[in-house]
Amino acid sequence: MSEFTAKRLVIDANVAIAASGEGKPENASRIFLETVLAENYIAVMTKKLLDEWRREGKEQKPSVFSMTWLSKMATDGDVGRICFLQDLTAHENVWLQISELYDVSQGQLAMSEDFHLISASLETDKIVISLEKKVRVLFKKAAQEVKELQDITWVNPDKPEEMPIEWLRSGANPEPERLLGFSRKL
Repeated sequence: MSEFTAKRLVIDANVAIAASGEGKPENASRIFLETVLAENYIAVMTKKLLDEWRREGKEQKPSVFSMTWLSKMATDGDVGRICFLQDLTAHENVWLQISELYDVSQGQLAMSEDFHLISASLETDKIVISLEKKVRVLFKKAAQEVKELQDITWVNPDKPEEMPIEWLRSGANPEPERLLGFSRKL
């Protein structure tokens, strides 16, 4: 067990889907979720996110692994390790700023589908865990104009070059390269 204050992580359902995948001996998403559990992090859930976890995609039933993981998180310790947020409307101004930057053909629809992750992260420790690559790039681009997005950490557990397990074990700190607002200066 690490000696840091447990951070609240907004974990996209696509991580649960990948963690449930069969036939992958080294499943990065599964290892990530197991590390979240072992290192005593807190999972952030909203009604929409929990619904996504429960259905894990369009028509799929939830996997035994993801439901067991959620159950362990909910019952760990005296009060559990799930931070349940009510559906959020406090960040509608952030969405309005984003929607002014993009139209539907530029990715607004994809961003709207995952904005609940951003909104939940803004209510907690500003950390999103997701496999979404395209949407991450779009939010990163929007962060150049929308100040509220700049300090959100986004980590993809399936990208070994991001060293997600090491990041978790060292306290999930907001390293500059992980922030949506980070851009390399030449």
